[in-house]
Amino acid sequence: MGKLAAVTCETAKPDLKRDRLLGDGDGLFLRVRPHGTKTWVIEYVFQGQRTKYTIGGYSRDGAPGESIPDWLRHGQQSLTQARSIAGSWKAARRGGHDPAAEWEILLSHERGIETAKLAAIEAVRKQPTVNDAVDSFMQKIMAGKKSA
Repeated sequence: MGKLAAVTCETAKPDLKRDRLLGDGDGLFLRVRPHGTKTWVIEYVFQGQRTKYTIGGYSRDGAPGESIPDWLRHGQQSLTQARSIAGSWKAARRGGHDPAAEWEILLSHERGIETAKLAAIEAVRKQPTVNDAVDSFMQKIMAGKKSA
């Protein structure tokens, strides 16, 4: 069960010299930066490697959507959503998966798809149009001819 309350997340004050971490359980922490920014951090050890991964910022209202990937893509989670993510990631670690690494792989794959789509759109945009072909023909072939 979590130790943080929604009121605690709302009213957490920053330490002016360093980050302040408020623990909730399952490796979930609310990090309050000296300038007041609040972010969710999940810290865990997987196969001897310590990982500290920021899953998003704190938002009282939370992220839209019904699934953990939707919440992670949005980048702002409520306390309840952050707890769900931390619990899910804990279960994934018990199953032998590194959730932060898998999430990064998924994001890089999605970025690659998006980059490919943008490159295809740009390639299509660079193709000459019919008007461009007619103008080119008129300039190269018909220029200076009486029949033009």
